[in-house]
Amino acid sequence: MFGSVTEWFYRWLGGIRPDPENPGFLSFILAPSTPAGLEYANCSYHSPFGKIVSNWERLASGNYRYEITVPEGSLANVSLPVAQSQTIEITGKQELVDPDKIEGLHTGRFNLPEGDYFVTISQNL
Repeated sequence: MFGSVTEWFYRWLGGIRPDPENPGFLSFILAPSTPAGLEYANCSYHSPFGKIVSNWERLASGNYRYEITVPEGSLANVSLPVAQSQTIEITGKQELVDPDKIEGLHTGRFNLPEGDYFVTISQNL
């Protein structure tokens, strides 16, 4: 009875959705929603390749921080809401990710290979 509620959390708040062109989560869509009035969401989904994590929080500064885990052997097609006045920084759990190696980063639509990441969207001042 509560299955549809659970699905809403990971599919819309967490944004974890299957890629219709690559069934089985070989690649998947990661497009979290950040509705007004909600300060954070923690979502995970156990795919055939492993645990997918899509956590986000609205920081006191108005910026957003996303925590993403892409399981081994899969690819995330990430789509984040980014305005022209904002910048994106991606950090692996251990190191800064070279933004020049991620095509489409400035638009908020990019791919992430397997790994653990922190993505911060900040206002340019």
